[in-house]
Amino acid sequence: MQRHWSGIAALSLTAAAVTSGLHANRINAATVKPVPALAYVADGQVAVIESGNLTVAGPGQNPMWSPNGASLLFDTPDLLANSASVYLADTHGANTRALLTHVYPAINPSWSLDSKYVVYTVVAPGTSATGKTVQLLVKATPVAGGAARTLGRFSFGAGCSMKSTALQESFTKAQGGYHGTPSTLIWAQPNVVVVQSSCTGQGLTEFKVSGGGVTSLAGWSGGVLSPDGKTIAAAVAGTGRTPGKVGTISVATGAAKVLAPKLSPGSFVWQANSKVLFTVSQPTNTATGAATLYRMSPDGKVVAILGQAAGAGVFHLSLNHTGTDLAMAVVANAVGNVGAPQVIIVNDASAISTGTTVPLVRGGQPAWRP
Repeated sequence: MQRHWSGIAALSLTAAAVTSGLHANRINAATVKPVPALAYVADGQVAVIESGNLTVAGPGQNPMWSPNGASLLFDTPDLLANSASVYLADTHGANTRALLTHVYPAINPSWSLDSKYVVYTVVAPGTSATGKTVQLLVKATPVAGGAARTLGRFSFGAGCSMKSTALQESFTKAQGGYHGTPSTLIWAQPNVVVVQSSCTGQGLTEFKVSGGGVTSLAGWSGGVLSPDGKTIAAAVAGTGRTPGKVGTISVATGAAKVLAPKLSPGSFVWQANSKVLFTVSQPTNTATGAATLYRMSPDGKVVAILGQAAGAGVFHLSLNHTGTDLAMAVVANAVGNVGAPQVIIVNDASAISTGTTVPLVRGGQPAWRP
């Protein structure tokens, strides 16, 4: 059964339904049920909503909780200087501290599965940060302190134009990336690294930490590691009018597999048991289209349509620790609203017949604390 949720199709927001930006510190409790802790970005600031209270962690983008929920990671890119700084906040989004400087800004930092390391990239010594090809080192620094570890080296296809339309700018705000999908730097401990290798958002590079060869996955994008650390899900672009598909990478073997369903997938999120995968398609028509939200098994054999969201794009899926509520950033179809993505909550994502949505805040890049 396909369900069109009320609240998604109409993307205009009301004061009763939404806490705008960062100018209020409490959500309307009658409209939105309390959530454990949701990080998001609005007006260039990383903020955390917890039990109706708002904590501003600081300027930045790409908030990502450690898998154990103890720390919040985010970064502040300076694309003109080809550099970025990385920050950590505590489990409530407070007590922010600088962790790294001079990180390469076009690839977002991430976490190791054990929450002990932050994974990032830097320009390789003796090479340039400008040009169409950039040589990068993938490094992991221990959160508790100590020397960083180099995991490998690869070539990054850069040279992207800094010019963008209003719609592209809104997509970037919603995604938290640099002309691409967020969180595409993954250290699948102990042996595999997968990293976005094109600033257009398509193209992944996979290499073994032990130095066992490099695999280029052209047309692949995104990448989300399952909670059990066994599988990486990513999007595989279609050709011509053929819709895209879901791809998986085995952490144990590095083998890449394209699944059968033609979903034109965008963002992904795993359920905590690693047995359910949620994905959302991206509309082909950004002016009038709608994105479709799917629930599927990791082998692609079981697919359920949860509903559709009218919008130019839907990004950055995040599932709460109970596995029932999804948060996502929606970019409006209307040209006048493209600069302000909104975060919406899909309540009871596991039950199609009772699923409802609640608009939450103007902003993007939602991330629920584990």
